[in-house]
Amino acid sequence: MTVAIFVGTASIVLLVYWFRYTSLLILSTKTSQDFSFDIAHAHELQFPEVRASLSALPADRFSNLVSGIDHDYRLVSALLRNVESNDGGSFLEDAILRIDYVGLKVAFQLSKPFSETIARHALTEMADVVAHFANAVGERSMAADGSGA
Repeated sequence: MTVAIFVGTASIVLLVYWFRYTSLLILSTKTSQDFSFDIAHAHELQFPEVRASLSALPADRFSNLVSGIDHDYRLVSALLRNVESNDGGSFLEDAILRIDYVGLKVAFQLSKPFSETIARHALTEMADVVAHFANAVGERSMAADGSGA
């Protein structure tokens, strides 16, 4: 029985580690052209300002940032659903990052009262997920325009 508990726990820990590593690997990839700022400007998204001001902002203002990032996330997710993708791998990446975003939001809520550093890191990564999705909207829009011509 003890061995089964140990193996089950180790499997869960390794799965979480793999998931976090994969999420960070997806977020660290750079494309030849970054469309995230163009999409942010066109749709009046707040994530670029959040990313820029997060390091100097006091922890009591984090709640305002979360609502802005959540708004951006919902808008960019809707835009992403409306843009066709011919790349089957992007579905899996998008799903992993959506789950990661929810996990980061939970981590932020849990860590906010105890650790400003962890809460700040979670907010930063949430903004990175939104930026990644905004860039994907731009890439897929360009690909759709290019293939239709």
